[in-house]
Amino acid sequence: MSGKGRSGMRPWKYILLAVALLLAINALTGRRHQNTYTYPNLPAPIAREPVLVTTAGLGAEGLIVAKMCEQLNLDYDYHYQGTPADLADKESLILVLGVSPAGISSIYTTADDEKNRVLNLVDYAADRHIPIIVVHPGGMDRRGGLNDQLINAVVPLASYVLVAGDGDQDGLFTRLTRARNIPLTEVAGINELEVPLNSAFR
Repeated sequence: MSGKGRSGMRPWKYILLAVALLLAINALTGRRHQNTYTYPNLPAPIAREPVLVTTAGLGAEGLIVAKMCEQLNLDYDYHYQGTPADLADKESLILVLGVSPAGISSIYTTADDEKNRVLNLVDYAADRHIPIIVVHPGGMDRRGGLNDQLINAVVPLASYVLVAGDGDQDGLFTRLTRARNIPLTEVAGINELEVPLNSAFR
């Protein structure tokens, strides 16, 4: 008997095992992302102009997304605390998720008041079949607490969801969008949101 170690498995069996493992991994990955449109764009536009851009949580990210709309030459209005009255003459809504305790306290409102404002706005849009684009640019720093309450409330009514960074690290956005067959795009960082956002309109 030779002194060299042997596994007792022929080389072709290793190959078959490796192929089977890769197929299994691919199947699992495919199930998780079966409704996720891959960056950089949607297959067809789902929104129209003019657009209302507003925050959900009074975070500074709303202004960043509004600046993207300007760079994309979209016909938009930005309102920090958008209301149904601001949406009355608009064809689409971009809702930028991200709760800022400093933002809430700076305008002397409460978390409950902010949540009610957002829910009233989203309900108004949904009742009138106005496309809702939900953008979450802040990663896991904008998760938990009121952030997750708003995510659970508004994502099921969205027409398209954009998530930057590690915001879907726990799979919450994936679960919510998959349940309603809502397109979801995940990008590495906030600067990469512009291309998929543009694809929603053109």
